[in-house]
Formats: sequence, C-alpha cells, structure tokens
Amino acid sequence: MYKFKIFILTLPLILFSNITSGVGLENNLVNKIYRNYGVQVHLKYERETYFNYHERTVDRGRCEGTAPRREIDKFLSRTLTFLKKYPKRLVRKTLKDIYFCRELSFYNNKRFAGSYGRNKIWLESGLSTYEWTLHHEYSSILLRKYDYKFPKERWSRNNGYSYHGPDFAELNMGPWQYTKHMRKNGFFLAYNTTNFENDFNVIVAYLMTSPRKRQKLFSAALTYPRIYAKLKIVKSYYDWVFTR
Repeated sequence: MYKFKIFILTLPLILFSNITSGVGLENNLVNKIYRNYGVQVHLKYERETYFNYHERTVDRGRCEGTAPRREIDKFLSRTLTFLKKYPKRLVRKTLKDIYFCRELSFYNNKRFAGSYGRNKIWLESGLSTYEWTLHHEYSSILLRKYDYKFPKERWSRNNGYSYHGPDFAELNMGPWQYTKHMRKNGFFLAYNTTNFENDFNVIVAYLMTSPRKRQKLFSAALTYPRIYAKLKIVKSYYDWVFTR
C-alpha cells in the first residue's frame, strides 16, 4: 500500500516531466529547422499570426485551434525529411514560414489539407501525407517564382483534352483514382485533370516523396508517353530550379 501511495503521488510529476520533455523536443526541432533552412515553423495557433489581414478578411483563412501533440511530432519529423530534399540556399530564398494547425479552411469554411502563399505553407493536422502535401504546396511556390522558365506550351501539348476546372463532382470518381483513358491522354490521376497547377503539383509530389510513390509514377510514365513527357519536363525544370 505504501508503494502504491508513493506511485500515486509521483505520477503527476512523471506526467509533467513527459509533457515538458515533449515540448522541449518540439522546440529543438523547430529551432533546428530555422537554423538550417531559415524556415519558421508555427505550432501554436493565433489567427493574427497565421494569417495576414488580406488572408483573414478576403480569403477567410482560419484554423480550428492548435494541433494535437502526437500530430505535431509526426509533422515535424516529416517536415525535416521534406526540407532535406532541397538545397538549403533554395529553401532560404523561397520559403519563410510553415503554419500547422488542427483544421484548415479558407473561403467561408472550405476545408483544405494544405495551401500556400508567396513564401509560406499552411498544413492541417491528421493527414497521413504530411511530406507529400508539403512537396505539393512547395512546388506551387517554386512554380510561381520561376514561372518564366517553365515550358507551359510544351506541357500543354501533352494533354489529350482540356482541364475541366476544380469541380471534383465532374470527375465521377475519387480525385486519386484514374482510368486508362485518362492516362493515355497525359493525366496521371483524376486530380491532375482539374487544372495545370494541380497537374504539375501531383507529378512533383509523387516524384519527391518516397521510392514507393516514385515507382508508381515511373510505371505510368513507361506505359503512357504523354505522362513520360510531363515527367521529363518536371525533372528538367527541377534540375534548373535546384541551381538557383
């Protein structure tokens, strides 16, 4: 009984120690990311910090609170993996802030897994694809900054039909599904058919995230010449961007 009482008395101290050590580890990773890449990672949600005036009032950006600690740990680990795949000088020139929160929305509560600004990325928690989404959003930042170098006309020549716009209801399938007809016409997944930027984003994310995803992209490229042509364009473009 005496030992049990001692355990009950010390349990709060143990829990407090675990919490503080968790916070300490988070701070160490946040500081490491900033020191190595010049990117400030934001974890404690404050709307005025996460969104500037235009983003709050026009884009209606908001997050539903701070993300759970278990998600923060996963997110920081994936963020470090993501950043290691780019030259430090490039990241320092093009990415300043990453904001992580519980639920992300814009435009009157339309949910987003991720979004981006000129040199910032927002991500919501609970994703199984943190690194993939970071590559997806960051590719838009790089495309906007170095759009003058991207051969968009050559890219468009590999589309068998026009993009249909952002209405996923028109797809008649999930955004991550595909048909042979779609791929024959140069679109890797249904999501790629929505617009040029999404088409580009998805190919980059599959190329950059993991060997497993890269193999899926390569298999499609070896089967469908139009996808192969787009992959070659992305590879050549990123080779150039990585020298900036």
